[in-house]
Amino acid sequence: GDWSSDVCSSDLGGGALLRSLLRFPTIDPHLPRLAEHGALPTVRAMALGALIAGQARWPVGHGEVCIDKAYSLYRRVVLTETRPLTVQTPAAEAIRMAARDRSAMVRKLAADGLAIHRADLADMADFAEIAHRLADDASPAVRERAAFVLRGLEAASSPDRKSTRLNSSHRCISYA
Repeated sequence: GDWSSDVCSSDLGGGALLRSLLRFPTIDPHLPRLAEHGALPTVRAMALGALIAGQARWPVGHGEVCIDKAYSLYRRVVLTETRPLTVQTPAAEAIRMAARDRSAMVRKLAADGLAIHRADLADMADFAEIAHRLADDASPAVRERAAFVLRGLEAASSPDRKSTRLNSSHRCISYA
């Protein structure tokens, strides 16, 4: 087999290998194949995550973030770098593929993608159908994300219940 079969293989720690390969643009044309045919959910999730975001992300080390200056408390975080993908796959196509996946980890990415790209995808014919299917998912994490998307859809389609008024002392609109 070719090297992309090795990336999908659990014997080689496919997730860690793909995470390292994301640094290089030569992996980009192979991401759709890895997203659909990867043997490991982590490989499919990483490939689909990159396709949905339109960028590759990989770890470069660790750093610290201050969480409480008074007590000198810091939290260790993973530092990452990103680059745009050289091959563009429409986010809608990647989200559809993720929503059909057998792994909850990957379906969670579909729900996240719907939430992140909802303004761009609102006119997508099956947007609501995918959101409703994910809202009935067995995984609580997928259901919660899909419910968030559906609440946004309902708010956008229902008549505005909030009255809008312009206060003469303000230059912006406030919602009552």
